[in-house]
Amino acid sequence: MMTRPSKAQQVIEFLPVSTIVLETDSPVTQVLLESLYSSLYDDLQVVKKNLLAEWQDIRHDLDDIGERVSALEDKHDGRNKK
Repeated sequence: MMTRPSKAQQVIEFLPVSTIVLETDSPVTQVLLESLYSSLYDDLQVVKKNLLAEWQDIRHDLDDIGERVSALEDKHDGRNKK
């Protein structure tokens, strides 16, 4: 499955590393760095949102498993009391 590169990836691929290192005082480089930072931040927020959603799904699944285990234990305890 192919995914589109993020804005940050596109900027990184477009901008040579030597430009960042050699021309950090350049207004153009500053704008590109700010854009890169903003894109990276946006990408990280999406990752954070997705991770939180995955974590909530896992917690929900664990709660379901816990309820099933409790039900099985109750059922097992009921059989042993007879």
